[in-house]
Amino acid sequence: VSGGGAPVVDVHGVTMSFAVSETNKAAPDFRSKGMLLPVAGERYLVFNGTGERFLKAGADSPENLLGYYEFDNTYDAGNSGPTAHPDGLHHYDPHLIDWQSGDPTWRGGLGKRLIGGLNYLVASGANAFSFLTYNYGGDGS
Repeated sequence: VSGGGAPVVDVHGVTMSFAVSETNKAAPDFRSKGMLLPVAGERYLVFNGTGERFLKAGADSPENLLGYYEFDNTYDAGNSGPTAHPDGLHHYDPHLIDWQSGDPTWRGGLGKRLIGGLNYLVASGANAFSFLTYNYGGDGS
């Protein structure tokens, strides 16, 4: 960027390489299908290994997914929208049953509802998911 910043001494000028090899993955892992590429005349991206078209199916909300009550020091800043909880944060209560033994938790078992919600999306066939890590001026104001 013009006029700002300075090189990071420990990494500036460092070069590296990596090897790309054939996948050892099996379906339903997307890596088993090859690389997604645009194809002239096609509306959708196509897996180069199988020729299948890729159709994105998943959730793009809530954008403020991480406005979750079991994260330390998380609070509603006044624009959380409709919520079933007076604290204005996401609780994802219906998804506690979707958490599975062996799934991650933190601080003695926190996070089961959030992880359960992600499990629910996977089980429903979602192949994409997005949220914003910083959304102070948006849905999570």
